Amino acid sequence: MQVGPVMSVSASLQNDRRRRLEVRFETILIAIVMVFLAVVFAPTTLVVAFAMAPTVLTFVLDDDPSKNRTLSVGALNLAGTVPALFELWARWNTIPGAIEMIATAHPWRLAFGGAFAGWLLTVIVPVLSANYVVRQRENDLDKLEQRHQQMRDAWGLQVDPGWRAPDPALPAEALMVEVTAKSAPMPVIAATASAEPSPESL
Repeated sequence: MQVGPVMSVSASLQNDRRRRLEVRFETILIAIVMVFLAVVFAPTTLVVAFAMAPTVLTFVLDDDPSKNRTLSVGALNLAGTVPALFELWARWNTIPGAIEMIATAHPWRLAFGGAFAGWLLTVIVPVLSANYVVRQRENDLDKLEQRHQQMRDAWGLQVDPGWRAPDPALPAEALMVEVTAKSAPMPVIAATASAEPSPESL
C-alpha cells in the first residue's frame, strides 16, 4: 500500500484549511478594528465617507483587474480630503460639526477636484504615452531608412533586402533587362507615343 502519497495529500489539504482559516481570521480582525475606529472617530468617518465617495464609485465601475484608475482617483481624492479633515479637527471634531461641514460646499472643492484630476490623468496620460511611443518608433524608422539609403549609395543594391542576384540560367537579353531594372533607382515608365502623326508619316 502506498501510504506516503496519501499522507502527503492529506497534509497539504490540512495546510490549505489552516491558511484559509488564518485569512478569514485576519479579515474578521481587520473588519472589527475598522468598525471600532469608525465608531470612536465618528466625525472623521462621516467626513471621509462623504469626501471619498468618488473613489468608491470608481472602484465599483472600474472593471480593470489592476484597478489603476481607482488608485489614481483615490490618491488625489484623499489628498484633497486632508484639508477638510484638518478643518474638522481644528474647529469641531463632533458629529454635528461634521454634518455642518458636509452641508457646506467649500471643503469639497479640493476633494472632488482631486478625484476629477485623477480621472483626467487616467484618460490623458495613456494617450500621451502612446503618441510619444509612436513618434519615437517613427523617428527610429526614419533613421534606419536614412542609414539604409547611405548603405545603398556606398555598397550598391546588394545591401537592399529586396534585391536578389539575377538568374544566370536566363538568356543574355532577359538577363540584361533584369539587371537594368534592378539597378534603376526609380521605376522606368515607358513613354507613350504622341497622338499627333509625325511629318515623315504624312
